Amino acid sequence: MNTTTIAFPGQLWPIIGLCVFVILFAMIYGALKHIRMLSPQLSRILSVCVTILCMISMDRLFEPSKVRDWGSPPREIPLILIPYGALGLCLLLMGLVLGFAKLLGYSKRHRCERKMPSRDPLSGHRGQTSPKPKKVQSRTSKDRREK
Repeated sequence: MNTTTIAFPGQLWPIIGLCVFVILFAMIYGALKHIRMLSPQLSRILSVCVTILCMISMDRLFEPSKVRDWGSPPREIPLILIPYGALGLCLLLMGLVLGFAKLLGYSKRHRCERKMPSRDPLSGHRGQTSPKPKKVQSRTSKDRREK
């Protein structure tokens, strides 16, 4: 009985790794650029560093078994890299879910938006608005002369 396994050719792994790197960098930079405390240059540098740590951790987590000798124990992952691997996996899964949702037509525009009542600090109760002040008509010179 012949069994066939589907495997990626060796030249395809660097391309897949580059795509994963770009996706992770875009998502991490998108989150860090909104932090006012960081300058744009510092947020780019921090994004590259976090993305590299995510890639190293995911490489160690998903090391193909063909690379290792069957008698050798698996490579150990330093404890500091485990959260970065989890971050990378969560961001990739979130990107896939959001991508498929957008592909299927679920977007922010189609959500049922419920209008929230406005909060007026003068009314004291949420949802109630204070009475609108009446417009005061300005007196014209003719009105002033009549008095």
